[in-house]
Amino acid sequence: KYWTHTDFMDEIAAVNVDDKWSIIDKSYNTKISDVKNIAKSTTCGLWQILKSDGSVQFLDRGGIPVFEGAGFTNAFFPRNQRGTDFNYIGVEKNGKWGLIDLSGQEIIPFEYERVNDCRYGCVQVKQNGKWGLVTLKNEVVVPAEYDLLAPLDRENPKIVLVGKADKLWYIYNTEKKQEMGRGYARMGYFNDGL
Repeated sequence: KYWTHTDFMDEIAAVNVDDKWSIIDKSYNTKISDVKNIAKSTTCGLWQILKSDGSVQFLDRGGIPVFEGAGFTNAFFPRNQRGTDFNYIGVEKNGKWGLIDLSGQEIIPFEYERVNDCRYGCVQVKQNGKWGLVTLKNEVVVPAEYDLLAPLDRENPKIVLVGKADKLWYIYNTEKKQEMGRGYARMGYFNDGL
C-alpha cells in the first residue's frame, strides 16, 4: 500500500504514498497528512514533522503533539555519539537557535545562529559566523571565535581542539582561557597525557 515507510516508534510510523508523507498509527489510520519532511529521534522519542504549509509540529512516541504553541520552526536532534546527552534538543525560534529539555523548558536562550547537541554538559554554539562552546548554564567555555570545533571527547575538558580560517587546528586551554602553541594540519585529542 505504501511506497516507503519508517519503522514504528512505539505507536506511529511515517509512510510515503505518491511522494507525500503521512503519519499513521498501528491500525493504519492516518494521524497527520500532507507532510513535506520528517525527522525522528529514537533516543529522544520525538518526531519533527514539517508540513507542506511550512509549519512544524513535534510528536511524542504515541503521536501526541508536544511543544504546541512554542513557535519552534526547526530542531537538531542529538546524534548517537559518546558523551551525548539525549535530554536536550537544539531548536529554532524566530530565526535564532537555543536548547530545550524534553519538557520544552528553555535551557540555553534563543540567541545563536545554530546549536549542536549537548555532549559532556557543553554545547557548540554558532554566533556571528563563528563557533564556540558553552555550558548548560550558557557560560562560555570557548568564545565563539573559531571556524570549527572538534567534538568533545570527555567531561570537563581541559583542552578543546579549535579550527581557524587558516585551515589549521589549535589547542584551546579552557582553564587558561587561551590558545596554546602553533596550529597543525591534523590533530586528535590526547589520551593519558599523550
